[in-house]
Amino acid sequence: MAQVGATGSTYTQDDTVLRGWLRDVGDRVFESADMDRSDIDAVYIQDPTAVWPLQMLAHLGFQSPEDVGPWLAERHTYPGGSLPVNTNGGQLSEAYMWGWLHIFEGVQQLRGAADQRQIKDARAVIYASTFAFVKAAASILVRGDS
Repeated sequence: MAQVGATGSTYTQDDTVLRGWLRDVGDRVFESADMDRSDIDAVYIQDPTAVWPLQMLAHLGFQSPEDVGPWLAERHTYPGGSLPVNTNGGQLSEAYMWGWLHIFEGVQQLRGAADQRQIKDARAVIYASTFAFVKAAASILVRGDS
């Protein structure tokens, strides 16, 4: 597992709403895990609002901010897509438990115990959380035999 976080007085930054400062969290977590974005089989994003998954996918480096919308429309994040996102339904659909259910779902995927939601041969997932416009963290979970 690799985990990094960022904090700061982001309320005073020009890009507070777009949260571009999140890019540093993505870069640091992949560097600390010695992994590439292509190693990730699923993404779990704290999603108290619908725009946060778009922002996090872009700022974690999976897509550019300009391309993330069309990429989502192509269903890459759906079950069976190239990068499933929130296979548990996310906090807007499942429950808002501050990410605990995302972590649980990621572990279920890595164990091969996610029933109909199972991602074939899942070996690594990333969980990214934020606290509004103040701080963020990301954790990469890797299956033990990987």
